[in-house]
Amino acid sequence: NYDEAGSPSRIHVLKYLVLASMLCENEVSPLSSPEAKAYENDPAIIAMTELIGAYENQDANAFERVLEENKKDIEDDPFICGFIGDLRRTFRIQALEAAVLPYTSIYLSSLAKILQTTAAEVESILFELILDGRINGSIDQQRGLLLLEKGSSDAKQYEALQSWAKNIEALMRSSYGLLN
Repeated sequence: NYDEAGSPSRIHVLKYLVLASMLCENEVSPLSSPEAKAYENDPAIIAMTELIGAYENQDANAFERVLEENKKDIEDDPFICGFIGDLRRTFRIQALEAAVLPYTSIYLSSLAKILQTTAAEVESILFELILDGRINGSIDQQRGLLLLEKGSSDAKQYEALQSWAKNIEALMRSSYGLLN
C-alpha cells in the first residue's frame, strides 16, 4: 500500500501507479481515490494530475507542455523516464484513434500536426491500429492519406442481427409446430 504512514516512497509509488494506469489505457484515474486525494497538493502529484488530465482529454499540446514544464517531477525520475517513450506512444494511439473518427479520409501530415509528431510516426501507429482492427481503413502511402471505411462495422452488426432474427423465427416456427 503506497499510503503507509510515514513511508517516504509513497509519492513515488503513487506516480508509478498513475504511469501504469495510463500505459494500460485504464479509464479510471488512480488519483480519484480518497487515499490519493491526500497528496493532491504535492508538486509531483500536481504534475501527474495535469499529465493524466491531458491524457484523458487527448490534448497533445497540453500533454507535451506538462512533460516539458515538469521535467524535474516526471522525466528526471529514472523509472518514469524509461517509460516516457511508451507513454507518448500510448497517448498518441488513443488520440489518433479519436482524431480520425469524423473523417472518411485525412492526410497523415494533418494527423501529425494534431499529435505533434512526424508523419512517419503517425503512419507507424496507423499500421498498428489497422492491423489490430481498431481502425477500419487503409493508407495511401503515395498521397500520404488515411482512407477510412465507414459503416462496415454497422454492416457486421446488421448481419448479426439479421441472423439472430432468422434463428428466432425458425425457433418460433418449430415451437408453433409442436403446439399444433
